Amino acid sequence: MARTASRAWLVASAMVSLMLLSACTPSPERNAPDGVTVSLVQGRTDIASGLVSMRVQNDGDETVRVLTASYLDPRFATGAEWDRATDIPAGAARALRVEVPPPDCDVGIESASGTAQLTFSTSEGETVAAYDVTDPFDFVSPYIEAACFAKQLSETATIALEGVMVEANGEGAVLEMRVTANSEDAVVLDSVDGTVLLAPDGGDEAWHPQVTVTPGTSASVELRVVPTRCDPHAVVEDKVGTRFPASITILSSTPRTGVFVIVADDAQRAALYGYVTGHCGNSP
Repeated sequence: MARTASRAWLVASAMVSLMLLSACTPSPERNAPDGVTVSLVQGRTDIASGLVSMRVQNDGDETVRVLTASYLDPRFATGAEWDRATDIPAGAARALRVEVPPPDCDVGIESASGTAQLTFSTSEGETVAAYDVTDPFDFVSPYIEAACFAKQLSETATIALEGVMVEANGEGAVLEMRVTANSEDAVVLDSVDGTVLLAPDGGDEAWHPQVTVTPGTSASVELRVVPTRCDPHAVVEDKVGTRFPASITILSSTPRTGVFVIVADDAQRAALYGYVTGHCGNSP
């Protein structure tokens, strides 16, 4: 009789625990708001800071309150979490900014897609809903491809902007870049693109140094630049004008070509901004 009573007490305790847990856990899909969609977007202002936005659009009839949001995608090594409550009025959208997760370079870039899980606060309590995430401007695949190429390149070579030389008359400036091959593979600096702020002297859209650097050596490359634009807002509004996309080939057993962005540091950026401002006659 004692064993029967003890067993009954354990069963009852387990049922109570399950009921309490259920009461504390948001109910998936229960009363989830209508008209909500989610997309992944990276604006120009977020590129340098490594952020991306889960853009939540509310096409329903009432304001919705989002408590948390998470983005999961097998192409990334981890998920992205957002946890700042925000209200989204009917017909409006909010950009929930998160850090771009590191890539998983073993997953095919075209073989997967992302999902978002949102927790809402409703009149009946919290509820969780999952959404397929659209990528309207094709952010993920190019990002993964570039990030994985940069990872491979970091194991093979270093490529950096070493300095900025402004000519005495202010007519032009020179970017000093250095390419060093650190492994057993040679690398080729095929081309460097101009930007919205700076362009090759001569009117081309890109420089084509075609410099090959053999293992254990380095090479200096000088690229002469002129302003792409001279309107008064060129520097004030700049977000990506000192980030130079370069086409690079790793001459491994299976040669691979990819894009690596050569980024000016703070001092170099200031020098380039000063050059553009002076050249264009926009000094205060």
